Amino acid sequence: MPEFHQEFHFGHWRLKPADATLQLSYHVQGLGEMTEVLSFPAFELPKDEPHRQALKAACRLLHWLAGVSYAKMGLPEKVLSRGQKPDSKTAEFLRNTWLHGLAELAYGHQVSLTDRLHFDAQAAIPDNWHLRLPHRSLVPFGGGKDSIVTVEELIKRNKPMRLFVVGQSPVILRAAAKTGVSVYQVLRQLDDKLVNAPPDAFFNGHVPVTAINSAIAVVAALLHGYDSIVFSNERSAECHSTINADGQPVNHQYSKSLAFERDFQAQIKRTISPDLHYFSLQRPWSELAILKRFSQYPQYFDTFTSCNRNFHLGGSRNGDKLWCGDCPKCRFVFLGLAPFVDKARLLQIFGHNLLDDPRQLPGYEELLGVRGIKPFECVGEVTESRVAFNWLANEKEWAGDHVVHLLRNKVVPTSTAEEKDVLDFHHEHEIPPEFLPRQAS
Repeated sequence: MPEFHQEFHFGHWRLKPADATLQLSYHVQGLGEMTEVLSFPAFELPKDEPHRQALKAACRLLHWLAGVSYAKMGLPEKVLSRGQKPDSKTAEFLRNTWLHGLAELAYGHQVSLTDRLHFDAQAAIPDNWHLRLPHRSLVPFGGGKDSIVTVEELIKRNKPMRLFVVGQSPVILRAAAKTGVSVYQVLRQLDDKLVNAPPDAFFNGHVPVTAINSAIAVVAALLHGYDSIVFSNERSAECHSTINADGQPVNHQYSKSLAFERDFQAQIKRTISPDLHYFSLQRPWSELAILKRFSQYPQYFDTFTSCNRNFHLGGSRNGDKLWCGDCPKCRFVFLGLAPFVDKARLLQIFGHNLLDDPRQLPGYEELLGVRGIKPFECVGEVTESRVAFNWLANEKEWAGDHVVHLLRNKVVPTSTAEEKDVLDFHHEHEIPPEFLPRQAS
């Protein structure tokens, strides 16, 4: 068992126009100083004072949020700052994000975070600044169905935008090129001590990476002039997989949830600027509803992927394939697309029939609520999987497939009302009206 740390320290951050980098330093107990480097497209510092102050506040927020990657190594009791401390409300936001964002890691290690991750704060109330930002959007893009649907919808509405990509995954960049929209790319270089740390010597596991990328996008928006950051997180991200021993929900997708989105929106408006908008265009939709809409864009079938084995630090583990065919995301996307895409075309996308593969039976039992818990992955709710499965179970071309045949009498039937609810638009007022389709605004 890794050892808990007593303290974790935020060092200092440094924004350097000369080489277009932002350096974030931390001090990890037993390992000393660590520095992360973010590389942005070339920039100049803003000339007006409100914009400069807003940018400083954004860099501080990113420094604090990105620290979770290093603090998680020892899950410290106290989180201290060698530079400026967060104010009390910001400290509450940070601790809440870290607690929920590390819940899966803690669950896996069977430890409690209740008495850990306490931030040292100051009483001062921060200011915010009114800015004149151009009316254009940064659209975080991961090469999957959700962000592709967002991009296509913004194209239809003639919204000026650039795709926002953290990293240099060839898979993501190929899908981005397919959209025809230019890319705003940020490179994130983690400290070597973190990357090369012995896996059993420290706590290791999932961190709220969407929270970190959100904060990187805020800095990018202020450096290069964007008034909107448009994510593609869906309402299915609200669903947790289990409850831990402390009675707290464990949600792999916490930093994609509406709860985090609202907290982050409030943090931006309170400490940076009320003129910078952050929201998720797909929030009103379930994963299954997004898959239905994605099926209308067959031009992406050969380039999109949601399989996380494409996105490891050392590069893709899928070789020249886009789908491993043996993980929760592959299983869910295959099942979710099956009602909306011709079977032969679907098999061509994935390379084989996952619903006719006996090895996939245990994984589908988890997705469908037959046994175990919902996988710790970005997949739809159990009800969505049941709806898709029950549609297929009544189709002659699918009914004889191994998984469908074995589970058809074990999966809970879904009602017409459930089917309608899964596919319906659930309006969320956080989305600016000008970004909504006319019938939903």
